[in-house]
Amino acid sequence: MTTINAILRDGNNVDMPALRSYLAGLEARNAAQDAILANGTIAGAVEDRIYATQSALFADLVPADGEAALVTFDPDPLKNGIYIKNGATTAGDWDGPSDLFASVASDAAVSLAAQINESIADVPGMTLALGQYLDAEPTISSGYFNSGSGSFVSSSSWTSYEVDDGLAGQWFALTMVVNSPIMAAGIFLDAEGDVIGTPAGPGPGSGATYYERLLVQWPEGAVSLRGSAPVDPTTVDGVERRGGVLVERVLLSDERVAEVRDVLGVAPFVRKVWAPASGYYNTNGALVTADVNDGWQQEVFEIAAGQALRLENVITKESITRAIVWGAGFDSGTGAFARIVGTEGAGGSVDAPLPPTARIAPPGTTHVAITTRGIRNVGVWISEVSASAARANNDTINLLNPLRGKTAVWFGTSIPAGGGITGSHVTYIAEALGMTITNEAIGGSAARGGVAARRTTGDTYGWTGASYANLRVAMGKSDAECTDLIDNWVSKWRDRVIGTKPAASALSSDEQAVIRGTSYETILDRHLGDGDRKDYYIFDHGFNDWAWAAQSESSPGVTSNLNDLDTVPGTRFDRATFIGAMEFYMNRIWADNSKARIILIGHFDNDRVPNIAAGQELLAFRTKYPLFKLWEKMGWSQQVIVGGADNGKTLYEVWLPDEVHPFSDDSGQARDLLASLIARWLAANA
Repeated sequence: MTTINAILRDGNNVDMPALRSYLAGLEARNAAQDAILANGTIAGAVEDRIYATQSALFADLVPADGEAALVTFDPDPLKNGIYIKNGATTAGDWDGPSDLFASVASDAAVSLAAQINESIADVPGMTLALGQYLDAEPTISSGYFNSGSGSFVSSSSWTSYEVDDGLAGQWFALTMVVNSPIMAAGIFLDAEGDVIGTPAGPGPGSGATYYERLLVQWPEGAVSLRGSAPVDPTTVDGVERRGGVLVERVLLSDERVAEVRDVLGVAPFVRKVWAPASGYYNTNGALVTADVNDGWQQEVFEIAAGQALRLENVITKESITRAIVWGAGFDSGTGAFARIVGTEGAGGSVDAPLPPTARIAPPGTTHVAITTRGIRNVGVWISEVSASAARANNDTINLLNPLRGKTAVWFGTSIPAGGGITGSHVTYIAEALGMTITNEAIGGSAARGGVAARRTTGDTYGWTGASYANLRVAMGKSDAECTDLIDNWVSKWRDRVIGTKPAASALSSDEQAVIRGTSYETILDRHLGDGDRKDYYIFDHGFNDWAWAAQSESSPGVTSNLNDLDTVPGTRFDRATFIGAMEFYMNRIWADNSKARIILIGHFDNDRVPNIAAGQELLAFRTKYPLFKLWEKMGWSQQVIVGGADNGKTLYEVWLPDEVHPFSDDSGQARDLLASLIARWLAANA
């Protein structure tokens, strides 16, 4: 880009055309920045054009002329801020930064690291998300291990695993169902075969508990990790979980840890007062105060998981001590930890200084004990955030992510409800955005309460030919209609619905509870009214509304109309249609809060079943609410792969093994991609 200095060269005539061009561009760029400020959201302006450094930004010339971008973590704070693209896509350069963040850029970068620390402290295991989850390749047997004694019992009903190559301090992630009080997801055994500590992931007294990536750390003295799970799928809290076990070894990448340490390295360290007492913490993390020789000194400090610790002048000696003990549940009266998270710094036969390298407190840490030999002035620094930096960071975070701290409720089908070993992508979206999201999605649920084309004199709801699996959990049912279904099951409805259904003369109390517990008056209305209303209402319906109509096509009687997904009903708020039911819910929300924010999540496919996307687009057009057209972003197309391991499969089949649910991909990649794309879209559009 031509600069003003180049135009106004000393001793030369001014290039007037160049000057006019420069001033016109400057006016346009100023107007663009003014528009950003006037709109009140930087996230909306920069979208996903966020760069860690100025050099990374300058290397990307794809954005179009006038588009904004943000640089956040350049080592030179004066390079952070908003830039405006000057020139067409793949050409030109970037103007900036504006001084929007100049006064707070350095503090904001510092406190962003602290926000990461805070998130890690709030979400168990977040630090371990920096690592790789690799199959531990355990030895598998038919039977179970008694969690109390460690003994093995042969049985075809349970699957057990054993890992015998772990190292002290190493982390493992356990995913499985435990359905007996004498079993556990994980127990550690010592060389004598005795159980060490408390079983991880114990079984309940009745029923079953599902553990997903339960984190356990290999303790000192352990030689084996063992656990048990049922062979067959088990329903836990209404969700069918697969049988068997998944045991993963968590390996931290040195490169990724270094990146985090680089971020934390800019955080301000606050020096703590060293006022030790006599004693030392041993290899088991226990405080020893009796018969202390060599002048051992120790002190305990508060520190949260993810915060950084830096030490100076700590001397180690003798293998019975640990210079650093990370722990939780510290009792200041006894000096004991309720749980040891990890230890570092084993001494030898001679005095040795502990390296001053900064360390990151592992997950679950609330305190750290420091032990040194001899009376000396130990330096203890812990990363903290100043009040001004925190305020500046909060302002920046709120600009970049306006959803942080907000509440939402998510309605939908089994797709957002989640299942299998990967769970729901909604959970990961909530964590990524810092939101509190109540997931009201239900497997089999549809927005509609019937199919209008199937109405008859004896069936005003349009239930004839409906799959009972959809009808029983349909959001579109009113409480009164639920009562009708229950009270007149045999006399009126049992023979009208299709698919697997109860054959009994009366529906069981459990079945009645499911029917009543899934009506809109139950799952929607509890999120309305003072104290209950949410900031955002997210609707993820469409697939089962199509499926319900498609299934009723094949049953005897009147032919249903599949195209009613993208047809406006003759009667507004007709819950026997997709559009009518969705606008009925919206109106119910409007009546409570006419300014409520409503979000629509589109289906990830418009090739196999185009009716779904068409209906969702019509709804967005009529209501003017934002719709995330996932089918344009996922890449889960019907393109057939030629060659390679997946030869002959479509991309859709590769990503979705059961051809419906992202959670059917046990690797978690489908879930992660879905969560990542939706979270970023919500931050920019909600």
